Formats: sequence, structure tokens, C-alpha cells
Amino acid sequence: MYPIEDYEQVYSFLPYFEELSNNRKNSTKNTKPFFIQQEMMYIEYSEEMEQFAKSIYSSNLIDRDYAETLNEYGISDDRDMETNLDRADKKLLRAMLTQMLRTERFVSGAWICYEEKGMFLKALRRLGILYRYSS
Repeated sequence: MYPIEDYEQVYSFLPYFEELSNNRKNSTKNTKPFFIQQEMMYIEYSEEMEQFAKSIYSSNLIDRDYAETLNEYGISDDRDMETNLDRADKKLLRAMLTQMLRTERFVSGAWICYEEKGMFLKALRRLGILYRYSS
């Protein structure tokens, strides 16, 4: 039996990432910061970002074989992911989201890079299209 593919909780973070993106484009101060404190080896992320990550981990969106999946699709680095987010199918999107979340464990500040490149936002928009959450 396969788990139910219900990712609306994850998709509900779209407005948060849209606001971050809009504020950055308009050079306005974020009312909801993406991270709170940054030190050399540690970054304290906003509550919204922490909840977003938890929602992905608890939603069955995680691809335990994400490295193999990315390799299968010819995705070898962040640039490839960024280029292919807009056309990813369900399997690839799961692998990409897993890669983005897990990278922070090994590279402090990775989530900041993904947010600044708009990759979380693109991933959520793609999730909305693939699972018909967007209007």
C-alpha cells in the first residue's frame, strides 16, 4: 500500500516564500525573516522555515534514494536542479526537495542559498501544479 499523496501542508508555505521573494525583489525589509542569526558554523532559521522543513519530512515527500534519482535524471549539481525545477515530474521533485533539505546538514547556510535563488519557491509552485493545489 502506498502512502496518500497529500502535500497541502507543505504547499501552504507558498505565501511565505512568495513574500520573501517579493521583499527581496523590491529591496524592502522582510517582515518575516528567513533566518534569525548567522554564526560561522550555525544558522538559526525562522520558525516558518523550520516548520516548512518539518512538514516535508513528515509528509512522505522525502526520497530515501534521492541521490540515485537525481543521477537517473542527469542532475549533478544545484545549477541542474535550478534549471529543471520548472519541469520536474513528481519523482524528480521529491528528490530535489530532499537534496535541498539534506544539504543544510552538511553545508551550513545552504537553505539561504536555495531561498535566495528562489528554488524553494519554484519547488512549491511546481508541487502545486503537479498535485493540483494551485488555481
